[in-house]
Amino acid sequence: MPSAQEARWAAELTILAAEDNRLDLPAGLHTPVIDALRAKQDEEMRVLLTLTRSSDAVGQKRAMRALGRYENRAFSATLLQFLATGPARTEAAIAVVLSLRGDPLPIDRTGQQVQMAFELLAQLGSTPRHLGGDRFIAKPRRDIPETEKPTPAMRRAQLTNIKKAQAAVRKRRATKARAKT
Repeated sequence: MPSAQEARWAAELTILAAEDNRLDLPAGLHTPVIDALRAKQDEEMRVLLTLTRSSDAVGQKRAMRALGRYENRAFSATLLQFLATGPARTEAAIAVVLSLRGDPLPIDRTGQQVQMAFELLAQLGSTPRHLGGDRFIAKPRRDIPETEKPTPAMRRAQLTNIKKAQAAVRKRRATKARAKT
């Protein structure tokens, strides 16, 4: 069974391969070579969709961004789910914006998909800002005023960190005490 690090590397290689093999293949053109490339791309896209639901946060973010780079609105619905509920909301926002660069879907004649994406992006707290190329930035949550800090979540995190530090000190002292005896 592969270790967690090996699984992360395999996912990373898969994402890089999918990005390297990304081509805009014409829908009406069919030759054995193009059909083989299309089948390979379809399989890579399925793997990327699977990786977006991975427990590895870094791999999940990279898979989302790779799906967005396909500039295919068929992925927008999946990416919008992560925008609404996922922990990687900034990456999902970037991927949604990238995927909306693609041609509109035939069933979306009224632009409802784009409207829904704009509504969800507005709920983020800020709209993604284009930095250059395919890089965007967005604030994932509202700015908390200093008068409201520390928030209950900040207090809980602080207490957890203090407990971890105390446990580390106790462990280090116990190790030194055993070494002296």
